[in-house]
Parts: sequence; C-alpha cells; structure tokens
Amino acid sequence: MIRTTLLDELDGEVQKYVQPVLATSAELGCTIMIDEWTNIRGQKFCNYLIGTTRGATYVTKDVMIGKKDATALAQAWLRRLKSLDIKLTDIKTFVTGSASSNVSTMEAFQKDESVKHIFWIPYVAYVMDLILEDIGDIDWVATRIAQARLVIKFFKRHSHACEVLQVFMSMSLFLLVEVRFSMHVIIMRRLLLLQMQLMQMVIDDRWKDTFRSTKKIRDAAAEVTPCIVSPLWWNDTRAVCTLLDPIMNMLQIVKSGTRQVGKILRWYDEMIVSCLSACVGFDREEQGAVRVVFDRRRTMFKSMNHMAAMILDPKFREPTLTDDAEMQQGLITALVKFDYPESSDQYKEVLTTIDKFHARDRPFDDVAMDRAAQSYSHPTSFWDSKQKMFPHTAFFSVRILHIWAETSP
Repeated sequence: MIRTTLLDELDGEVQKYVQPVLATSAELGCTIMIDEWTNIRGQKFCNYLIGTTRGATYVTKDVMIGKKDATALAQAWLRRLKSLDIKLTDIKTFVTGSASSNVSTMEAFQKDESVKHIFWIPYVAYVMDLILEDIGDIDWVATRIAQARLVIKFFKRHSHACEVLQVFMSMSLFLLVEVRFSMHVIIMRRLLLLQMQLMQMVIDDRWKDTFRSTKKIRDAAAEVTPCIVSPLWWNDTRAVCTLLDPIMNMLQIVKSGTRQVGKILRWYDEMIVSCLSACVGFDREEQGAVRVVFDRRRTMFKSMNHMAAMILDPKFREPTLTDDAEMQQGLITALVKFDYPESSDQYKEVLTTIDKFHARDRPFDDVAMDRAAQSYSHPTSFWDSKQKMFPHTAFFSVRILHIWAETSP
C-alpha cells in the first residue's frame, strides 16, 4: 500500500507545489543549483534544485559512477539538464561549489553550444566557508583555535571536571564536532561568554581536586589551565573572534534566504573593511596574511553576474561605478553572454540607460528614486516597472537580479 497507491498520492501532492515553481521559469528564467557530496562508497551524488521567482525546489539527483574527471562530470550535468522539463534557454544561471574541479567542469560544460548562454557562479556560503578556513590556517589563528578546542575537549572527556564546571555556569559548552569551520568560531564565542566563570573555577578547591586524579587527567588539566588563567590568551581569542565576526555575519545573511545577488559584492567589500579594521592591533605580517586570503577569494565574487547585478541595484547608484573599468567590463561581458551583442540595439539601450541611472538623470532623479524605494521591495520590481520605457534593460535586469546565489535554506 505504502509503496504503490499511497506513494503515488504523496507524489501528486508534492507535484502541486513543484509545478508552479517550474512554470515560472518560462517567464523569468531560472537558476539551477547543484548540491554535491560523496558517500562512504566514494560515489559522487548531485542533487539538482531549481530556483525561480516562486522559490526553490528539488527536482532530481544523479549518481556518478566510474570516471569523475571534468569532462565526465560536464557530460553528466549536460545530460541531466537536457532531461528536465525546462527549456535550456530558460536556464540563466548554474550555481555550484567553487572547488577547482567544478571550475574545470564548467569550462568543459560551456563548450556545448546549447548552454553557452548560461552563467556560472559559486555558492556564496561555500566561498565564505573557504575564507574562514583560509584564515583558520594562518599560524597565530590556528594556534588559538587549537587551544580553544583543547579546552572544550577537556571538559567533555573528563566527567569530574565537567561536574565542577556545571557548578559555575548554567550555560553549557558545545560538544565539538567536525563540521564546517564556522563551528570553531561559535565555540570561541561561547568560551568568551563564559570567561569569568572559567577563571573563577580554576582557583576553586574543587578544581584543584582534579590534579589529584590520574596522571593522564593531571597532564590534560595542566595544558588547559594556563590558557584559562591567562588574560593574554583571552585577549587573543577575542581578537580572533572580532576578526571573524564580519565573515560570520555575512554568512548568516546569505544563508537566511535573502535573494539579493546585487548586494553580494558590496557586502563582501564592506566585510573586508570591517575585518581589516579589526586587524589594526596586529603586526604587519599578520595583517598581510589576512589580506592575502581576501584578495585570493575576492576573484570568486568578481564574476560578470555579481558585477552586473551590483550595477543594476538601485541601492548602489554611484557615478563612479560605471567609470570603474573592471565593473564596466563585467557588465559588457554579461550583456554579450546574455545575447545582447555589441552594437546591437539591446546592448546600446542597456548601457545608455545604466549611464542615466547612475548619473541620476531623469527618470532616475533622486525624487523619483526615493518614491520608488517606498514602492518596490526588490530591485527586480523596480526594473520591471520601467519595462515600457526601457524594455531591453528591464528584461536583462529582471533576469540578472533574480539569480539565486545560494541554495534554498
């Protein structure tokens, strides 16, 4: 019963929610998102999700068997996309992890003429995790993280010490598990909240009893105690958290389901400024190591999609933005890929409109834009309202600004 009639009924109920999402792809395009992982047998799994203006939905999965090089993976992607109930021309963007294998795969994928129009961008949250991991690999940061892990593990592994700890605090420490790097930041934040209680605990007689236990426990406690009693260690731990907090905040924003692809590049630049401000007390070598991480990962956000989307976002109207050669080239590349070739009427209209938009010329003067800000909650709604005046710009803008830069939460 469950495997036949009931399963069919449940599938029918699910399709009632899925079909409206798929139907909107023909009108405003869609984003294909791939969520990949490898199981214990070494098989590569790919979940395919579709994001449209109506939301996101899971549509199918693939299991990679055999050869897993870039060409084989590209063929698997292509084969799967062609099997979906969606026209290839309606797919505007392909979002994957930013691993080097995926970059190579996308290059092979786009050699097929039928998908050359599809943009590729990496998941924003994945890039943010890579930034956290890169900073975590810097020697002085890695040392503080290792010491924080040591403190947590000590209390989780030794019941007597844990009982003493519970006397001094109502808030429990997290059990350290091997997940993405952000868990280490959460753990250090929790330690900082419990700093006073931990420092009181290590001078208590009940804590001293710990040193009368086995040699193994005494040795472990002797490693942990210097960290807990050291004001310098707490200051360094706080400095690491202050450095990483802006990254964690941006990670939370992009994982909250906020579909604002036009703001990602600006958020990233603001995040860098905040992080570097936190580095003021660091020496030149420590600051340089952090800058290297941001410079290396920033290229992932300097895609034509992110640059074009930022230029089209009403929140970032600046005359200097269109004068930026890199931003302008990103917009031009996006237009050509969108099938608005140079010298075409569509191409000329978009560039002319964007110049007016950032110069605050009519109909983009401040009064009109202030009124629009109260009327339209999303940049796509604003550009959609300009369809009669600037049809090609509106068509291009709505599709670019509706790109999903993250999987649906």
